[in-house]
Amino acid sequence: MKDKVSRREYYFLQQDYTTARFIVPYIEKYKKVDSSIRVLEIACGEAGNLKFFVDLGCEVVGVDYNDDKIEKGKIYLKKHTKDVLKLKLISSNIYDVNPANIGLFDVIILRDAIEHIPNQANFIKFLHQFIKKDGVVFFGFPPWYMPFGGHQQGCKSFLKKVPYFHLLPKPLYKAVLQLFGESP
Repeated sequence: MKDKVSRREYYFLQQDYTTARFIVPYIEKYKKVDSSIRVLEIACGEAGNLKFFVDLGCEVVGVDYNDDKIEKGKIYLKKHTKDVLKLKLISSNIYDVNPANIGLFDVIILRDAIEHIPNQANFIKFLHQFIKKDGVVFFGFPPWYMPFGGHQQGCKSFLKKVPYFHLLPKPLYKAVLQLFGESP
């Protein structure tokens, strides 16, 4: 019998699946992905995108400013992986992380995250402090105009199944969220 998992844990497992199936093959066009690489994910959330790399035996660092997501990520990774010895999850704003404390990386991942990074005009220059000379950066942009581009699948109410409503004018979108007990 399958273990019942929360919707957040399901999303964690879904991220692992899509990372293994789509993101890693794309990265491998530019960089060999094996246990010798170091991987950094910025705005990692619960670290579902990192599970594949943890399972492979890579040295992995995830950074997210949300303490709760980092703690959930630690729980999910301990539950769904065999070895978390080469894993470090940091609760911090990426701009507050000292590159000397975490080193340089072969692969940096930002998946559906760039829109959450402040001061984007300077971010690319800032990112250079974390990447090896022959390293690669994977940017996954959220598909805003897709049915669930507003991340509404994370809602608790029935809105999680309503496509496209994130495209309403912002005041109306916020009002709909509040009407159904969601936080804008």
